[in-house]
Amino acid sequence: MSATNSSNDKTNDTAATSQQTITTQKEKEIHLDEKGNEICNIFLNRGKCRYGKKCHRSHNVPELIAAEYYERRRRKEHELENKKKQKNGDNNNSGKKSKTVANNQGDGNHRIAINYIHDHVETYNNLYLTSLFRGELKNNCGNVLCKDMCSIESCRKTLLNHKSLKKELTEGLSVLHLIGTLLGDNGSANMAGGGKYGVSTTNGGGNCNGDNNNGNEKIVSFAGLQNIQKPVRIIDVGSGKGIFSVLSALAFCSPNATTETRLSCIYMVDSDRNMNLSYLECTPQLSSKITFHNFDIYSKSFELWVMNQYNQCVEQGEILIMVGLH
Repeated sequence: MSATNSSNDKTNDTAATSQQTITTQKEKEIHLDEKGNEICNIFLNRGKCRYGKKCHRSHNVPELIAAEYYERRRRKEHELENKKKQKNGDNNNSGKKSKTVANNQGDGNHRIAINYIHDHVETYNNLYLTSLFRGELKNNCGNVLCKDMCSIESCRKTLLNHKSLKKELTEGLSVLHLIGTLLGDNGSANMAGGGKYGVSTTNGGGNCNGDNNNGNEKIVSFAGLQNIQKPVRIIDVGSGKGIFSVLSALAFCSPNATTETRLSCIYMVDSDRNMNLSYLECTPQLSSKITFHNFDIYSKSFELWVMNQYNQCVEQGEILIMVGLH
């Protein structure tokens, strides 16, 4: 009888200890917003919640907490990528066949969306894509996408190989062309209404009458981006995977840029913190200019953050551009 009681006591102690551990873990996972309300863990981890506005917990995540979760996820992605590389290296050493990444010309088994767009750009009758791969953006933007970034696995999987890539490239390039047209002559004066949007002047970034390298195709000129006289800060609202942010970082890094032309930074803003953004570390142009910020754009915290960015731009003499492509 005493042995049975002793066994029951041990079981109860174990259960109590287990319950205490679970309670402690739950307490560690509780986060509070600016008003002291408990933040929804599902929204914090996934960037969305099935209950939406009906959820009893807060979806207003402070930037510091969001940044902590994003940094933790990025470290985990880097660890997984390093393990995968190490595994591929071990397979090579043991004589097993490993996956190879095709270059721009690559073999047919490894071609992805960006390769097909590059090779068939003449058939699309698309001035923006022609300018990207045949015009003045070819060296610092088109070649980087098709060769340098295309050789990196994370870029191939998450950024450069999906059905809507052609549409997203066209949209992003059209916005860059508009920015160059509005700001290329005289910066803030054009934004205030003094500049005239059009496609007739090269300085304004909108000459559509230029020819490509073969001399038989029309292209769009992005020269206006290199004539902006003030530093530019871009907020890419609802960035998704970040096609527009990548195009902006590469397009502003032209060797023809004047000494006054500077891209201050690009902020990718999205509510999905589970995106694989490890490709942002693949080139210096991206890693030094682009940062990701997790926000619900309908929240008060996002509004305050935007106002803070605006005040900083006013103090530092920068141009703030907010772009939302959907």
